[in-house]
Amino acid sequence: MLGRVSSQTDDIRTSPAAKFALVLSLLLAAACSSSKHPTRDGAVPTDADTGTDAAGSKDAAIGKDADGTKDAGNKDAAMTKDAAVAKDAAGTKDAAAKDAGPSCTFGQATSQASASDLSLFGTPAYFNNDQPLPAGTYRLTYVDGCMKYGSGQGWTVNAYANGTDAWWLVGATPSDKILVLPGTAGYAPDAGAFSDFASCVSASLLSPPVTFTHTGGVLGVWLQDSPYSDNTAGEDDRNPTWRLDGVTCTDAGTPHTGDAATGQ
Repeated sequence: MLGRVSSQTDDIRTSPAAKFALVLSLLLAAACSSSKHPTRDGAVPTDADTGTDAAGSKDAAIGKDADGTKDAGNKDAAMTKDAAVAKDAAGTKDAAAKDAGPSCTFGQATSQASASDLSLFGTPAYFNNDQPLPAGTYRLTYVDGCMKYGSGQGWTVNAYANGTDAWWLVGATPSDKILVLPGTAGYAPDAGAFSDFASCVSASLLSPPVTFTHTGGVLGVWLQDSPYSDNTAGEDDRNPTWRLDGVTCTDAGTPHTGDAATGQ
């Protein structure tokens, strides 16, 4: 009986149907195995490994984006800070320019009188290259020079503060007198005048500037005195000299022929 069962089992193992079933099962197993991709070392990645990689990629992407956002934020903050610094600097510069006072000048004026031609004391000398000035607010400042009103007198600018014998700011003609120009007043040494030229200049430089309103037209300096022949011109022809500044101008150093209030 045992020998018969063993013989039947061998027949089943060697039958074509059994062999076919065995081959089919091996092919199916191989097909299932090939559905997973091997890693570089030949190992089949697990779902956990795949999930870890995906999570790592996600985290890396989020980290990268966060760094980019942070860098962009830092850059924007830096730009904002730079803009604030630039604005503050511009504000400081504008404030300094405003505090500096007059922002444009219309030049200087002085008499061309000399020892060889004292009569020129009676000829007006005009600011702004003899060109008309726009209406506006102006400031006159003493710059240099002195003279003598007679032999034996001292160095001075104005003989009398009331303008009887003194330097005047004038318009188109000497009869258009506007104001007495700044400088020392007096003609006798130690009584408003000085025995030496340098002391007269130093004292006159302490004279405060004069601010006034101009209605428009030419402006010049002229000496009211008579006669001119007994006067003495300044040392090296350094006669009294003044500078004219526009208080409300905006272009530094540029003469204007427009509205002084706007600087155009």
